Amino acid sequence: MNQTQTDANEITNIVKCNKDMVSFNYKGTSYVYYITFMDAFWGTVSKYDITLNPYAHDYNLFQKTGVVGRWDPENNTAMLD
Repeated sequence: MNQTQTDANEITNIVKCNKDMVSFNYKGTSYVYYITFMDAFWGTVSKYDITLNPYAHDYNLFQKTGVVGRWDPENNTAMLD
């Protein structure tokens, strides 16, 4: 998959949700990236995988999209598909 680096200035509201994930907003959409490997009800995610925020989106949409990118800790920004 080709990923596009987002403009870090467009990422807002970066907040650690819990011990497993950090939420952020990008262009009006809420996402999370994972800070641990996690086997959850929607599937397995690896450290730095990005999904739609499971607490902010409809479950059906969330299941269809799955992992949509990776967090780049070096540049503190998202790489989205």
